[in-house]
Amino acid sequence: MRHREFGVLVHDRARTTPGYTLFSPLNGKATYLIGLHGDVVHEWHHPLVTGTYGYLLENGNLLWSGRLKEGPQHMGGRGGLIREYDWSGKVVW
Repeated sequence: MRHREFGVLVHDRARTTPGYTLFSPLNGKATYLIGLHGDVVHEWHHPLVTGTYGYLLENGNLLWSGRLKEGPQHMGGRGGLIREYDWSGKVVW
């Protein structure tokens, strides 16, 4: 069964913590930073499928894991590749 609805479906202001949410959809090739209402504030695009990790660094860069065919497939942190992207999407590490 595939879910057809996506994005922010319920927003309870009384229970919401101010800030942003960073996520990389499984089997996707992008990472998104979204606001409280589901609006995309920023996005990074990747040449490879996302692993299971994305972290926004203090300097605004994204630390991201990508999935390689020869990387571990059935463990936490699955991927085999890690990169740091700057705000404009350039690989800096």
